[in-house]
Amino acid sequence: MPQALFDAALEASLTPLAAYLLHPEPEEGWEEGRSLELGGRSAWAMLARCPERWEELVAHPTFGAAVQHLLLDRAEIQAAEEARTRAAVYLPGGEAPGEDLPAEEPAPALSEELLRACLSAMSLPELANLPNPQVTARRTLHHIARRVETNPRLAHLAAEQLHAAADAAVVRGELLHVTEKQDSDYEFDGRVRRLAEDLALLSANPDHLAGACAQLAALDQPAVVSPAPSRTLVRVIQDSRPADHDRPARLLERHSEHRPAAALAVLAANPHTPHAAATGALNALHPAELAWIAEEIEGPAWFLEAAAAVPTPQDEDNGALRLLSDDDLARHPDPAAVLQPWLDSPPPRRPSPGPRSTGPWSTPGTTPWSTPPTRSSPATNPRSL
Repeated sequence: MPQALFDAALEASLTPLAAYLLHPEPEEGWEEGRSLELGGRSAWAMLARCPERWEELVAHPTFGAAVQHLLLDRAEIQAAEEARTRAAVYLPGGEAPGEDLPAEEPAPALSEELLRACLSAMSLPELANLPNPQVTARRTLHHIARRVETNPRLAHLAAEQLHAAADAAVVRGELLHVTEKQDSDYEFDGRVRRLAEDLALLSANPDHLAGACAQLAALDQPAVVSPAPSRTLVRVIQDSRPADHDRPARLLERHSEHRPAAALAVLAANPHTPHAAATGALNALHPAELAWIAEEIEGPAWFLEAAAAVPTPQDEDNGALRLLSDDDLARHPDPAAVLQPWLDSPPPRRPSPGPRSTGPWSTPGTTPWSTPPTRSSPATNPRSL
């Protein structure tokens, strides 16, 4: 392509983003919690074709900011994708097709000098005064966190700038303000979890980190249910340890209900998180979440020791609800009486951090589960009223 034609196409592709940054408005879909996306595919497609000009373009008086945003959002992602593609199709001599090759760490797409040149765009200053701050501040904070995950060197090159951006977003958006979960708000838990993960990555404010721990502790507990044994399931699952498939920690992870516990572990790994806030939140976790932490997390020793010290039911099920099969239930003299308490019971709610309730059904043999569930009482959990 002639250079003049390429330059014209590059300028045309960058113009919409440059114009948006001068007069930003909330992106469509922010209210529904979609990720912020800056620039279209065409802008990055053109910019990716001229990496030798990136250092020149980040300083361009008109398009420099747009180029900086695109490089922070796309450059390392594309480099990783290209490295995976090369590893999938390239087979050195003597290796059979499909043989697993050792993963190679791709070289950074952005030099440190180029990354430093993009720092002015890192915290999305153009979006600081958008309306509806509760939404825009949360989405901006999450986008900054994604940039740090994509460009890990930012955590060291711009630590103070990241901390300031996180503090500003929390204050402006009142992101730690306690709100009641509405029954129709299916994104509530995800927002709380993402905020905790983002603050764990970006914040050095002990009060904000403690607030994120408290929000996680207030989420509803997961319902960890193990179905009755199924001959079909046994045939389908290729597992050398069938019992492991039904372990409470595995049940939790299989239904993606381990993520609040994982977010709490990430918060605990931040050296600025108060220990008391993280250990207090542990008291609100389901026994299966505590079991998952013990099995899967390589976190600070103080956090793992505190998780192991939380009182839990003394049985191998770790609070999992074990359904009886139809045959087992049929052998009970009154199956309807076994089922009725569970039809009448309220949904489980996560109790406030503190001593764990034994629940209203602590007597064995009163439910169709082999281990009675642990539920918080209305006295200890106002959310269930």
